[in-house]
Amino acid sequence: MGRYVVDIDMTLANNQDRAEVLKRQDIPQSQRWGMFFEPGGVQKDLLIPESLVLNKLMEGGHDITFMTGRPERTREATMNWLSKHFPNYSPEAHPIYMKEDGNFGATSGWKAKKLKELFTPEDDFTFIDDDDNNRNIVGEAFPTATVLHPDGGWKQISDGLATGDEAPSEEASEAPAEPGSDEVYDEFK
Repeated sequence: MGRYVVDIDMTLANNQDRAEVLKRQDIPQSQRWGMFFEPGGVQKDLLIPESLVLNKLMEGGHDITFMTGRPERTREATMNWLSKHFPNYSPEAHPIYMKEDGNFGATSGWKAKKLKELFTPEDDFTFIDDDDNNRNIVGEAFPTATVLHPDGGWKQISDGLATGDEAPSEEASEAPAEPGSDEVYDEFK
C-alpha cells in the first residue's frame, strides 16, 4: 500500500473565494490571515474535482496523512469539510497535521520539520502539494519521496490505480511555478 502526505488548500480545497481577503490593503496583514482562516469560510471551500481519486486511495487502504498550513483552530471545520467530500475519510485512520494557532512562520519549513518527525530520508512516500516552496524543500529533504503538484498529479495517481501501478513518478506532475504563500508568512518571522 502507498503512503501519501496530502496538502489541503488548493490541493483538495479551492479556497480562491477566501483568498480575496488576502489582497485587501485596507486591513492589516495579520488580520487578513485571521479572516482567511475563519472556520466558517473554510467549510465553504469548493472541492477540486480531480482530487476525488483520494476516495479510491482511502478505500484501498492506503496510508493517507493530511498536512496543512491551516491553523489548529480550523481543525473541526477542516474535518467536517473532509467528511463531506471524502466519504472514506476517518479522523482515526487519516491524521491531520496543522500549524499551531499563531504560527505565522514559513509553511515549507514547518512541513519539512513535521515530515522529518514522521519519515526518514530513505522512506518512500508521495507528497502532494500545490506550493512550489513546499515541494522543493520536501524533494530535497526526502530524495526517495515522489513529489507531485496536484495539477497532473491527481490524474497520474488515478491512471496508476486503473493500471495497477501505484507508484506515481514526478515527471508528469509539473505545473507552472506560482508564488507560494510563504512570501506572506515570512513577513511575520
